Amino acid sequence: MSYQGMYGGYYSFNPWVNINNSWVIYAPPVYNNSYDPWPRDSNGNIIMTYTNTLTYGYGINNGTAIMGEYEIVLNGYTFKLYNVDLIYDYSIGYRQPTPNERYNCFGYAAGLDGLWFANNMSTSGDEAALNFNAFLSMFYEQCSQSEAEMIVLYENSNMTSPYHAAIRNSNDTYDYKMGGGELRKGVSYGDMRIKDGFYEFGPERFYRLKRSIPR
Repeated sequence: MSYQGMYGGYYSFNPWVNINNSWVIYAPPVYNNSYDPWPRDSNGNIIMTYTNTLTYGYGINNGTAIMGEYEIVLNGYTFKLYNVDLIYDYSIGYRQPTPNERYNCFGYAAGLDGLWFANNMSTSGDEAALNFNAFLSMFYEQCSQSEAEMIVLYENSNMTSPYHAAIRNSNDTYDYKMGGGELRKGVSYGDMRIKDGFYEFGPERFYRLKRSIPR
């Protein structure tokens, strides 16, 4: 019998294991946070097109991010994502973004360490939610917490507007970005849900990669 491993390989073993003197079939969970569906060139760079649009207004580390809008076509859907071009630092003026400032929690959860799922501040649409929900619907399905590879927290009760996402590890800890701040790894569920010193009670959903996706 073969099972999918966490890095995409298959392995074979005898599925019968003895637990408390009872023989049962063991089916290991699949954790595959390294899945990368994004189109890339031969150098590994994301294939994307600049739309000649800039957006401002995201506060990052005592400054404001100046972002360029890019389009990425994936599975027939055009994602609009944002690259941090510059930071206007309130102390020193314009500066280059740090590596951590180049992506947010949604970018990290989607396997992008150089782009934000964000809103164009000159429009009224919730582009971040629209694009991240499209990514989820393409590649993920809802599941229980014990099966999950990702958790998404939502702003609204009907869970259409995500405001935070984190990768769930096989040992039930979480990795995630804090906006344009630090990347946190191996964090407990309770600590992952704390923001600004307060526990967040917003609704949540757990997701795993669709089983139809080859690994």
